[in-house]
Amino acid sequence: RDPDTYPQIPVFTVNGGSSFSVFGGLPSSFTLAWQTNAVPTSVTITPTPGAVGQSGSQILASPPVTTTYTITATDGVDVATKTVTMAFPA
Repeated sequence: RDPDTYPQIPVFTVNGGSSFSVFGGLPSSFTLAWQTNAVPTSVTITPTPGAVGQSGSQILASPPVTTTYTITATDGVDVATKTVTMAFPA
């Protein structure tokens, strides 16, 4: 199947990686960055920021607990997802 015919998410990172740890409340913010191919008609990141464009980045406040962010890209038929995690080690 031609990869240009269904949604793909080649990039989804938190501060440049697949996970990021926060120690002592620092840093107070982080950057989610993503890139999808041109196929998706809908791209959403949960729990925040919600609906986003096919590619971009957003600075968010660090959550108070370990949080996994999921990006979902769909064309109405096929769905692609990826996750990243903000961790708060004990």
